[in-house]
Formats: sequence, structure tokens, C-alpha cells
Amino acid sequence: MRTRNWGAIYLGVCATVLGGLAAAGLMRPWFTLDTASWTAPCHGIDCFAGQHFQLYARIFPLLTLGGHAPWLLPWIQDFAFLGAGYALARAAGAAGLSRTGMLALALPGSNMLLIWGRAEMPETLGRAALLAARPPPRRPCRSS
Repeated sequence: MRTRNWGAIYLGVCATVLGGLAAAGLMRPWFTLDTASWTAPCHGIDCFAGQHFQLYARIFPLLTLGGHAPWLLPWIQDFAFLGAGYALARAAGAAGLSRTGMLALALPGSNMLLIWGRAEMPETLGRAALLAARPPPRRPCRSS
């Protein structure tokens, strides 16, 4: 298999997956049993006393135009997750992974995306941040 254009293959697979999810009706927001605890308003130190820290309650209105467009959330979360997979593969390629390896690393969007990508809770965004995070470049050692 030629993987010279691994990025184009990855983007094609992402478009196919998102199109399939949309056609199956799986890109509508899904309010889970935990959604209320993630999006409940809080103020000051009370935010630390709840079951979940309320950062997502602050992010949710930003992503959904003040809560008026909740249909945007699954799309934003899925794009963030798929973009993070791309960033991870690029970083691995910069570290010496082959193009075939980069494609193999980027492609498995995981069942987490398929199941939780539309959920109104921060798992998808949090895992996207973990995938995209990478350590700073290493500096070569100087010998004295």
C-alpha cells in the first residue's frame, strides 16, 4: 500500500466516518446521566466541592454559541479528536515513524469516538487534548 499521501488517506477516512455517523443519526447531542453534573453552574470554591469540576460548564456555552446551538458540540468534539489523532501521527513521524506507521497510528479513531463523541460530557475533548499533547523537543546533549 502506498502511504506517501497518508494525510489525504486519513482525511478521507475521517470524512467517511463523520458522514456515516451523520447518516446514522449519531451526530445529534446525547445528554447522558452525567451531563447535568458536568454542566451544573457553580461559583467560587463550590466548584471544587462537587462530583465533577465545572470547567466543562464554562466550555459548553463557548462551543454551542451560548447553548443556542447544541447540535454543534458533537461536530466540534469529533473534529478535535480526529485532529488530535492527526497531530499525534505527525509528531510520531517527526520522531522517525514511517508513513505506514503514521497512518496506522492515526486511523483507529477508537470506539471511544464512535460511542462518546456526541455525548454532552468532556471525555472526548479531554482525550483529544491527551492525544495532541506532546513533550517539548529534546535538546541535543552537549559534551564538554
